[in-house]
Amino acid sequence: HQLYLDADSTLWIRTNRGGLCQYIGNDKFSTFKHDPADSLSIWQNLINPIYDDKRGNLWLGFLDGQTNKGLDRFNKNSQTFFHYRHNPYDSTSISHEIVWTFYVDCDSNLWIGTEQGLNRYIPDKNSFCRYFPNKTKDSPQNKIIKISQAGANSFWIGTTAGLFLLNSKTGN
Repeated sequence: HQLYLDADSTLWIRTNRGGLCQYIGNDKFSTFKHDPADSLSIWQNLINPIYDDKRGNLWLGFLDGQTNKGLDRFNKNSQTFFHYRHNPYDSTSISHEIVWTFYVDCDSNLWIGTEQGLNRYIPDKNSFCRYFPNKTKDSPQNKIIKISQAGANSFWIGTTAGLFLLNSKTGN
């Protein structure tokens, strides 16, 4: 289990395959679990990172390599989920469906580290811009586990194969 306190001081609990729980007060919880009969339910019950943005969304990354369900954006006000899946034919989709980490830079851009690459969310287009430390598919250098800003357009990218410096303007 992992606890996450969002910007509104709402407590969220990431469970081990038990879905997402929201503490609503007075010892009461609201639980969101995957329902195969409901395409609008949370994609799966094994959640890895959690992040809330300034737009009232809770971002949920998934880690289960067996079901590979990608990324969810949960609108806290409407209590609805929006799903993002990797599409090999769409270069603006998320680069992989196993999500390891989130990071927000000084310009409020949301960065998502996945099993195969780094993604910057583009809210106006509801899409992603992809970055790969190594252009070779399935390289361990592309498994992004940590992101930290080094300067205006540069980021330290932690992978399972080492540390890399990314220039987000050039993609190198």
